Amino acid sequence: MHSAKKRSKVGGAAAFVGAVIMTLLGPVTNASAGELPCDGHTDYLKIVVHGAASDNWNGTRCFAGPKTAGRVEGWLDEISTGNNVVQIEDINGTYTDFAKWTWTVFPNRPPHIHYVYIY
Repeated sequence: MHSAKKRSKVGGAAAFVGAVIMTLLGPVTNASAGELPCDGHTDYLKIVVHGAASDNWNGTRCFAGPKTAGRVEGWLDEISTGNNVVQIEDINGTYTDFAKWTWTVFPNRPPHIHYVYIY
């Protein structure tokens, strides 16, 4: 039979370990998920979006690393993959792959995208 006292010690230990990990590694945020300032880098994934569900997704954003860039839900005006293999998921669930070093502009009929993935 487990006592409440024993369970609280286990819960307290788990919370302590979590606090230590967060102190050493820092919190997981969008910035740590691969978003970086563009600063003229051509090797990053660069997307230009308008009409996004969240205002902070509108404009030009850059990402690097094999992680999900995130949920966009906006119109993709431009994509430059840099040194990244990228896949976009449009709002209808269709996936489109982009190879490394691909630059595509959608001047007339931009795709309405849901997610951007970096592989």
